[in-house]
Amino acid sequence: MKTHARILIVVLAGWLAGSAGCGKMGGRMAAAFNRKLNKPSWRQRVAMALDADDADNRRMGINYMAPDTKGDDEGTLKLFAFILANDRDPFVRAAAVTALGIVGNTDFAPDVIAALEDHSEVVRWDAAKALANLVADDALEPLIAHAFGDPSMNVRISATRSLAGHRKPRCVRMLLQLMDARNLSVRREAHKALVAIFRMDLGEEPEHWADVASYDIPPAMTQVQLDAQKNWWRRFIDKRRRLREEHLAEQQAEEEAFQEDYERRLEADRDQQDGEGDEPERSWWQRFRDEQARIRRRESPDRTEPLRLEELAPGAAEHIRPDERLDDEDADESAQTDDQDAPDQRDIDPMGPAGADAAATDRPPIPQPPDDDAPQDLEIAPAE
Repeated sequence: MKTHARILIVVLAGWLAGSAGCGKMGGRMAAAFNRKLNKPSWRQRVAMALDADDADNRRMGINYMAPDTKGDDEGTLKLFAFILANDRDPFVRAAAVTALGIVGNTDFAPDVIAALEDHSEVVRWDAAKALANLVADDALEPLIAHAFGDPSMNVRISATRSLAGHRKPRCVRMLLQLMDARNLSVRREAHKALVAIFRMDLGEEPEHWADVASYDIPPAMTQVQLDAQKNWWRRFIDKRRRLREEHLAEQQAEEEAFQEDYERRLEADRDQQDGEGDEPERSWWQRFRDEQARIRRRESPDRTEPLRLEELAPGAAEHIRPDERLDDEDADESAQTDDQDAPDQRDIDPMGPAGADAAATDRPPIPQPPDDDAPQDLEIAPAE
């Protein structure tokens, strides 16, 4: 944990130094730190890997692509193999062979085995390390040859380490001979390989393993057993990677389902326009599309014909009664409305102009006040 904290402090210090303009080294560290933070997209990674002018870009593009490449991604693996065979920069070829080892597709093991004969020590070194993950029968003899006779000590150490994946009697005999090698690192890697093959440690001296050639080689360890031997950080990284792969697989499945549904609906629309087959059920996006087209037609400044009811209020025609029903029932409703709205005769002013109209009705006439000028017959009551 302290080592990780120190590395983080160094990277941050370099980034700050580069931001402040303190030398080329600080600027390079700051650029590397920014690349870590801003990981490019897949299209950008491929463009970087095919950059003909910058070898560093090609190497970084391959390094970015390798962790996210699956074993069945044949196109990307062929790109790695092509770069390994044809690129002129040894560090780019080393990145390509490392990427093939990370993916672990044994179909490309011959390309990695051929890289053991590269003239560059860096490529041979990474090829030997990649064959630890690409366990192929054809790789046994080349690994033995380079473990014993490669001019580079790093290649010899990596080839000896990769022999641990080959559980065969010839491999065990070669590892026993490598226990007597002059180089201490080669002897140590041979000892580790024997421990990994037999799952027991008989000691670091060659005589301790003298009788091991007659032992039965146990079967290879299962993935669960291999995971149990990893430290907590490696298990955490593997779990995160597995969850990411599952998430990407689910996302790809959803995209494929959406694409199939879109193509099916598009084909159904074409059939409907051509008049072939029954009318399919309209989805929400089809209704939305038609509604937007209707709004555009309604609001068009070049429109000359009058608006139809369907354009003003879609679906309103279903809630309006037919015209013949309106004609039949409207008469009775109008008559009842007229009777209800007619004014009451008692509310008419007798002195007003409506009094004459009221006199023509069946009601008795309203008595008028007496006229003073007209003669009147008076009856005088006798006095008592």
